[in-house]
Amino acid sequence: MRHMAVVVGAGTMGAGIALLLAHKGLTVSLTGRRPSGLEHAMERIKGTLAFLASQRHLEALEPEQALARLRPSLDLPQALASADLVIEAITEDPDGKRAIFTTIGALTLLGMISAIAVVAEIGVMLALAFAYASRSSQ
Repeated sequence: MRHMAVVVGAGTMGAGIALLLAHKGLTVSLTGRRPSGLEHAMERIKGTLAFLASQRHLEALEPEQALARLRPSLDLPQALASADLVIEAITEDPDGKRAIFTTIGALTLLGMISAIAVVAEIGVMLALAFAYASRSSQ
């Protein structure tokens, strides 16, 4: 059985969480509000996976497999319809969070994890992503 995770928010944190979940075998819908934000997140994820593979932190096929499990989406209700897990990772704006929590609560019976409770492994993946980003911008 494949599990579907939905990451709400395609910024730095959301992209990092989506990358980690996809790498660990979950199908992930990465949701955002703007096409340009989702495109940027997917490019960041592809770059991070390429960097990790080049440093031999990943096996040769792992980046392709992880990318195949990622589903960028602008349609939060549609993404939530098949969710087994929802992780919120939007900007730290109380009104925005309240609105997202209300939407998620109205559309799903699932529990939700806020990105505030970040586990160490996600932090490591994000640190590697930042290392890649700073190297590529030089």
